[in-house]
Amino acid sequence: MNSKKCEKVMNSFFELDKGERLELHDSLHLIFCKECRTKVRVLSKAEKIVQMPLLQKSEMQDSLLSSAIKSTNPSWMENLKPVSMVRWVLSGFLMILLFVLSGIFLEKSQNPDYLTWFYVIVGAVVTAYCGAFMAINMDFFIKKIDTSSLA
Repeated sequence: MNSKKCEKVMNSFFELDKGERLELHDSLHLIFCKECRTKVRVLSKAEKIVQMPLLQKSEMQDSLLSSAIKSTNPSWMENLKPVSMVRWVLSGFLMILLFVLSGIFLEKSQNPDYLTWFYVIVGAVVTAYCGAFMAINMDFFIKKIDTSSLA
């Protein structure tokens, strides 16, 4: 067919992201143009072949990773008991609510310099709490991220 049309279709194929499909008029061109259809088929197969080593699970890497994780945890963390997610969230909301209410109460009775430091400290405490929440519950967040669907 037309070499300009073939070049346009191939460029639109190269611009696709994972999971995207060609537009209808480009797909129709592939039906009638054997050369473009062959190029797209070969490139798609090559992409799948290149991805195959990335999809295979390696036992050695898993054991190496788990031993590295175990070696990085301090000894005092082994004795920690897990706290339920509901308690984390409720205590976080309660903490923020109490900080906001105390800030509203102090705003009427304290000077602005004191309030600035109060809000900086409150921000640091909330940030540290959120960081501790994520660090302690890291396995929960990792399990929620389904990496097998990304492939």
